[in-house]
Amino acid sequence: NESVESFKVRILNRGGTNGHIMIGMAPKQGFNKNTSNYDSCGWYIHVYDGTLYSQSVRSLVGIGRTIQNNEEVQVKYNKKEKTISFSINGVDCPNVHRNVNPNDYELFPAFGLYDHN
Repeated sequence: NESVESFKVRILNRGGTNGHIMIGMAPKQGFNKNTSNYDSCGWYIHVYDGTLYSQSVRSLVGIGRTIQNNEEVQVKYNKKEKTISFSINGVDCPNVHRNVNPNDYELFPAFGLYDHN
């Protein structure tokens, strides 16, 4: 289906107990590789607790649980529906990012990692 773009990643190591990894899609324009982008550029799911974050919505319940090591995350961008959705091990998350305008953005896989001591 050419109106849907997707990619999959497997979480090999969440990085300790926190798992502060953001997985999603973002436009190149506005993406800053030197800082976090989860609330300013793109649409993401947080591995720590399954919460959805984006440049337009601070947080939205995604799956309501932690994404564990060895689980597979799929990110799907549906241009026609203007949504970005996620599935974990083939099970769709109940909530999706909506109103993603395909005419304004060429989207790419995006990741954010955070570790604090």
